Amino acid sequence: MLIYNAFILFIAAASTASAQVSDSSGTLPEKAITGTPLEKAVKVLEQQLSQRPQEKVYLHFDKPYYAAGDDIWFRAYLVNAATHVPSDLSRIIYVELIGPADTIVQRLALKKDQGNFNGSFQLSDALPGGHYRVRAYTSWMRNFGEEFFFRKNIMIGNSLLSNLQARIEYEVDRDSSPPEITALIRFLDGNGKPAAGREVSYEHVLIGKPKSLKTATTNEQGIIRISVPYNESSLYPNKYIRTSINFDGLPFVKDFFLPSFKVDTDLRFFPEGGELIAGVPNIVAFKAIDASGLGVGVKGVIRDEEGKKITEFESVHRGMGKFVLTPLPGQDYTAGISLPGGGTREYPLPEVQEEGYLLTIRPADSVIRVSIAASSARLRNRPVFLLGESRGQPYYAAQAVLEKSLYQASVPIADFPGGIARFTLFDMAGIPVAERLVFIPPRDQLDISIRPDQAVYGAREKVQLQVQVKDASGKPVKGEFSISITDASVVDSNTVPGILAGLLLNGDLKGYIEDPAWYFNPASGERQAALDLLMLTQGWRRFEWKNILDGRLQEIAYPLELGFETLGRVYSDSGDPLPHARVIMLAGDRKEGFAAEDTADAAGRFRFSGYEFPDSTRVLIQARNEKGRRFGEIEIQEDWPRVHFQRERFPPNIRDSMDAYLALSKEAFTIEREKLGLTSILLDPVEVVAQEKAPNSTGLHSYADNIITAEDITRMGSPSSIYDILRGRVPGLQVIGNRIVIRGINTFYGNTDPLVVVDGVRSMDAGILGMINPYDVASIEILKGPNAAIYGMGAANGVIVINTKRGEYEPRGAYERRGVISFFPQGYHVAREFYVPKYNVPKNLRDKTPDLRSTIYWNGDVRTGSDGSASLSFYAADRPAPYMVIMEGISADGKPGQVKTFLKRE
Repeated sequence: MLIYNAFILFIAAASTASAQVSDSSGTLPEKAITGTPLEKAVKVLEQQLSQRPQEKVYLHFDKPYYAAGDDIWFRAYLVNAATHVPSDLSRIIYVELIGPADTIVQRLALKKDQGNFNGSFQLSDALPGGHYRVRAYTSWMRNFGEEFFFRKNIMIGNSLLSNLQARIEYEVDRDSSPPEITALIRFLDGNGKPAAGREVSYEHVLIGKPKSLKTATTNEQGIIRISVPYNESSLYPNKYIRTSINFDGLPFVKDFFLPSFKVDTDLRFFPEGGELIAGVPNIVAFKAIDASGLGVGVKGVIRDEEGKKITEFESVHRGMGKFVLTPLPGQDYTAGISLPGGGTREYPLPEVQEEGYLLTIRPADSVIRVSIAASSARLRNRPVFLLGESRGQPYYAAQAVLEKSLYQASVPIADFPGGIARFTLFDMAGIPVAERLVFIPPRDQLDISIRPDQAVYGAREKVQLQVQVKDASGKPVKGEFSISITDASVVDSNTVPGILAGLLLNGDLKGYIEDPAWYFNPASGERQAALDLLMLTQGWRRFEWKNILDGRLQEIAYPLELGFETLGRVYSDSGDPLPHARVIMLAGDRKEGFAAEDTADAAGRFRFSGYEFPDSTRVLIQARNEKGRRFGEIEIQEDWPRVHFQRERFPPNIRDSMDAYLALSKEAFTIEREKLGLTSILLDPVEVVAQEKAPNSTGLHSYADNIITAEDITRMGSPSSIYDILRGRVPGLQVIGNRIVIRGINTFYGNTDPLVVVDGVRSMDAGILGMINPYDVASIEILKGPNAAIYGMGAANGVIVINTKRGEYEPRGAYERRGVISFFPQGYHVAREFYVPKYNVPKNLRDKTPDLRSTIYWNGDVRTGSDGSASLSFYAADRPAPYMVIMEGISADGKPGQVKTFLKRE
């Protein structure tokens, strides 16, 4: 039986009232809800919890922003959505880095390793700067809606491959129809001076389709002016300006994503409880957002249908606020506001209901004050039922007969868990008639203390930290934690730990929440009042009452994932399925290989599941007939969540607070290259020649020096290999046996092999070209000089990009022949260890290379024992700056904790 924590309901003005009271064991007696409309709702909630347990994912990162060439270190916490106890359901978490154009840059599969999930993204030194997102989820979570995936916005800057920076502003002439938009893009050199007299190539890209390439020359202020097509919608993807410029012989490419230029405010009203009821005072909350979906401040006036002013209103936090309105029956009400760009606009309030129930809730320190009003005599003398639940688990149930117009109660909250609670009022037929969300401040969060062994540390001095974790009662706690220590002079010292917001807020609310960690920062003023406004205006979607009252459990389309799975089908040249084909899967090598066999069903479908191997493992699948011969065609079917267009865009420019961080990143990059004997970027200045991008291109680049299409290959006759295609047909490219050399560019570490990119997968081994069937190729692109620079230092010897004839869901790096397909399926990410130099080693002591770490220390696997303690040590870096320490995690019984402190480094 489910454990409930029920409380006595104190009715102030009711002659008949009762509450469901727990017995001494804390178990709600079955008779307490038997025969009431709550019985069915509670039973279905019990079934949901037991048969459809849900999960939450939260990621802790070492920093709030990054630079190209960095490693993004993170720890993933997977918990039961109802209890926050670490989940044992899923064994794999998928973590995706999503680029500014809403495409997957990297996808990692984290395998549960000794009870935790750790990972890192390695950012290329050529990664374009911009606004990125991280998304994390399990396959099981897909059954309950992508709205509850973990999401985080991350800025990534790039100052490594150029001494140039660019910023954009807009001029809007709204006297024209439609308004005329001009983009002002300013280019500055490494010293912050205007890059005057420079030719800039640019193009508009709308819905992924580039317009014609144009050029402009920067003026004395380093500015070019570009006319931008006016568009009101912010809801379609890949709308940006791409600029490119050669500066000091180095290429610089920058994309600017365009916002909606429509000056508009979406203002919505949310009566407390759900309906605007005539004749009684209603609390009406509101939220105003701009065209980008971000909160915007407003103030205005409420008027009735005769235009009479009823009351005024003004937002208090990110476009949210509330006011009191006693509407008259049959009246229509409107709200009028002034728009930011001038002018006014009116918005209708919800329709007034002639009668109904009003549910008002006021959270206090130790109780939740509940008021229930029936606006008409017809609704009185009838029983109503109040159910309070949190994370899908009932904690409170009560019933009363409303004999007077207003009833009040005080509900103790001591046994409610921290987070979002939902109170729902049901009428005598068991129909939900009012609902209110309320945030219960966490009282059971962990107390984490970090004690350094010294008050101040010097350069390269050993730092030892003693960690102590206790629960709210002061008892030591066993748990799992992660810790990041960063240079606070270049990493935003206002960063707030996020696990409380991640588990208690984001994980249970649908929709975008601006700066959720703000609500858990003790320095945030009026945060409790702002949190209550958020509860009034943000939608709840994890458990839908309609489905619950209909007795419907969530349908399961994605079973629990205990290992990886490959699905596909075998079919003939005509597309007909080949039933009962013998299908063989081979992966890895003889020492650590995987082999399995399956028989296709009547539709030619096959499935391999339960296997595990690391990412970048090539897999071979064969289809054989009853005589053991290869036959048919093989299709691999992949099913990943779509990347939906991100309406909540970042500001167009990398924020100023990143300037110091990017400067340090570039300094460290330069020192590392000099240490390797590389004194300059290994590219010759070459005039950029604009060419079209190849068909099916999967590369990062905009243009190629040479392109060979499938039609070109067909005209060659019968080439037996990619080498035959390239031999003698590309100026400056030599094929010597099975080796390729592109003349005119320097060698990289003595190696002359070009970088090979097959369907977006990179390889420094040009021998992979010999494994590709020429007739599977849609196009080949040859990149040299500036065009290759987008691929970073590994492209110093040029780039050969192979784009195969593949469908939308073709697997990575696939090539195929009759009865055979080889590809790279998603494998598990092999977690790396964060490197910290040890300056007690003589060799490291003699190393005079400046230690310019921005992440001084990262550990995603900090475990406290039964005594609640853990010891950590590392060595300080060279820069004298305060160190920001952020530690967060969760106990074995699901209690979260976070702490932020500082260390002195002088």
